[in-house]
Amino acid sequence: MCWWHRQTDLDVQLARQASLADRVALSTVTIDLYSSGDAPFSDSDRTTISGFVDGWSSFVAAMRSLGWLVAATSPYLVAVMVPCLVVALQRRTRRTPVE
Repeated sequence: MCWWHRQTDLDVQLARQASLADRVALSTVTIDLYSSGDAPFSDSDRTTISGFVDGWSSFVAAMRSLGWLVAATSPYLVAVMVPCLVVALQRRTRRTPVE
């Protein structure tokens, strides 16, 4: 490798390093620190009943999402199914033998 190729590679790497340094300087990090008494949940708050409640809440949220998905896609499903049904009925009537 020639010396100018190494110099070019070095310049490229230095430019990349400067770019990354600028990005890191602009990034933000948020950290929430709690003392042991101020923690949002402690082990004593977690019971079997609270586990069932959390599970039920997750199930309800999943069903709501599924309902939203069905409601959002139903117009498109109808728009696709109607032409498919028309084509299927036309093919069916053409296959019927005429006596």
